[in-house]
Amino acid sequence: MAINAVSVGENYFANPLYSVIELEHEFDNSYGVITTGLLNFGMPLLRYKIGDLVEKPPASNGYVFSKIEGRLDDVITTPDGRRIGRMDPAFKGIEGVAMSQIVQLEIDLLCVLVVLDNKNNLKFDKNALTENIKK
Repeated sequence: MAINAVSVGENYFANPLYSVIELEHEFDNSYGVITTGLLNFGMPLLRYKIGDLVEKPPASNGYVFSKIEGRLDDVITTPDGRRIGRMDPAFKGIEGVAMSQIVQLEIDLLCVLVVLDNKNNLKFDKNALTENIKK
C-alpha cells in the first residue's frame, strides 16, 4: 500500500476516499504514515504502517503533505546534526560485495562491515567505497 496523493503546486493531496491516514511523529517535521485502506474489501489492511515518511505544512489536516520522503530507515547522524539515510547508494558501482552493514559507533566514527562475494572479491575497491560513503 502506498499514499495515493496528487501533486498540486508545492503540496501533495491525498484522497480521503482512498484511505484513512494517521500520522505518527518521527523527528523534526517528519511523520510516519499509518493507513487504513477503504477500497480493498477482500483483504483490508487496517492501520497499516507503510514505512513512508512525509512532511506536512503547518495546520495540515493529515491529507496535505509538503514532501513525501520515502521509506523510514535507519539514519547516520553527522557531527553537525544532519541525518543521512539510504546509504545503499554508497555501494553502487562497488564490485565484490555480497553483504554489507554500516554501523555508527560514535558521532564521527562509522564501522563498515563487508562480506565479499566469492566470485568477484578481487574487484572490491575499499578506497572507492570510502569515497562513496563520504559523498
